[in-house]
Formats: sequence, C-alpha cells, structure tokens
Amino acid sequence: MNKSLMKTAIILPLICLISWVVFLQYQIMQKESIRLYVSGYDPRDILSGHYLSLQIEQDKNGCRYERKRDKIICQGYAFKRVYQYYLEEEKGKTLERMLAKKDPTMELEFTLSPFGLPQIKSFYIDGQDWKEWYKEETSKEKSINNPK
Repeated sequence: MNKSLMKTAIILPLICLISWVVFLQYQIMQKESIRLYVSGYDPRDILSGHYLSLQIEQDKNGCRYERKRDKIICQGYAFKRVYQYYLEEEKGKTLERMLAKKDPTMELEFTLSPFGLPQIKSFYIDGQDWKEWYKEETSKEKSINNPK
C-alpha cells in the first residue's frame, strides 16, 4: 500500500474528529443559553453507566408539548422530553440519595443553536453548579455524622 495513502487514512479521521470536537466546544462556549427547570430520577441502567434522567418541567418553564414532533417547545426552541446527564459513578449514588432526601430545585442550562436540538451545558441544583452543591452537602453530612 502506498505510504501517502496510509498517512491520509490515519490523519483524515483524526482531523475530522478534532474538527467536530472544536465545533461542539465553540457552540457551547459562544452561543446564547437558557436554563430550564427539570425533575429527575436515576434509572439504574447497568449497561449505560450512572446518569440522571431529567425531564423538562413544562408548567414551571411555560413550555408546551408538541405531540407531532414529540418535542417540548420553550421560548421558540424545541427540546427533547427527557435528557440524560451522566455522572461520575462514585458521586452518582450519593447524589441520587441526596436528591431523594432533599428534593431541591434542579435546572439544566442549554446552549441554543439555530440548527439541531439545544445541547446541555451545565446542571444546577438549588441555583449552584451541581459539583459545588454536592461538595457542600457531603461536608454537611460528614459534620452531622462525625461531630467533634
């Protein structure tokens, strides 16, 4: 096989992959975004990993369900009814327990795009980034369980 053809066969997919990642990152960083209230549950899927299934709360967000397209319309943008937010496995189980116990307000922030569906940018619990909320809640639990 020709060496230049072999190099092209290796380099071209890498260039395409890198271009796609750069495009997605640009879309997330540069486009306007919207936060929507969601409610969620942990579906316990062993094959797919640990994630929360989050449904957009139509009433709280002033959205409507469009049956023909099976989409939820919020502020002129079409959203899926359910989104999956993947978590680190060791944090996921603890977060699931905390969410069930506390019943906090949850929001997903989406990057809006003129083409395609909005993409998840961030996940918030009680107005904070979920990692910060998780850190605060686990430190509270530790101080309650291990008083000095």
